[in-house]
Amino acid sequence: PLSATITSESSPKETRGKEIGLVFSMQGVGAVFASLAGVIVILALCQAPYTQSDLDYSWRILFGLGFIPPSLIFYGRLTMKETEFFEHSQHHPEVSKLQLILLVWKQLAGVSLSWMILDIVFYSQRMWIATVLHDANGGSITDRALESIALENLVITIAQLPGYYCAAFSVDILGRKPIQVIGFLSMGVLLLIGGLVYNELDTNPTLLVIFFCLSFFLTNFGPNTTTFIIAAESFPSH
Repeated sequence: PLSATITSESSPKETRGKEIGLVFSMQGVGAVFASLAGVIVILALCQAPYTQSDLDYSWRILFGLGFIPPSLIFYGRLTMKETEFFEHSQHHPEVSKLQLILLVWKQLAGVSLSWMILDIVFYSQRMWIATVLHDANGGSITDRALESIALENLVITIAQLPGYYCAAFSVDILGRKPIQVIGFLSMGVLLLIGGLVYNELDTNPTLLVIFFCLSFFLTNFGPNTTTFIIAAESFPSH
């Protein structure tokens, strides 16, 4: 959210949506690198049949690798200058929290509730994707099932990237609200279909991967990006 606010306050109105969207697309890039790291670590450390020690080392190494990206940008962010909007806002009289809530409660409710609804769906899919792929691959971590799950997860994270860029380059043309509405409706229809034919998907890993790819593409082309953009534009520094 802070990166979106800084970008919003530093960008011209004509390209602001695109620039915030491109900043947000780094979430997808990070997901790809995280999935790629998982594939590399599993292929390097885990030899079938897997031992508990192999699995423990793998997840601990992956967890520790998460320290590297924030450490690389920490100093830059620490020394970055605040935006002119923020600096200017410091010279205005303070507004109480109650006054602020009364002033923006409608926008706050709309932005926060739509973001909450999205995250329930988006992160529940992310949380369960490994379990679903695990079941589709026979419900076992013997032989090469673990490698297959890691590779399928990598394919899904790569396939979701175009959604971020489609949203970023079209949001200033189509508008925030139309993309968000279309995205929510498309996600709802796809997930309903997925629920109705889940037994067929569950026995076919290829179809399941295609389903997840399409689901994440629609999410990123729609509300996952627009909720980020709208929130940053709705509450600039005053």
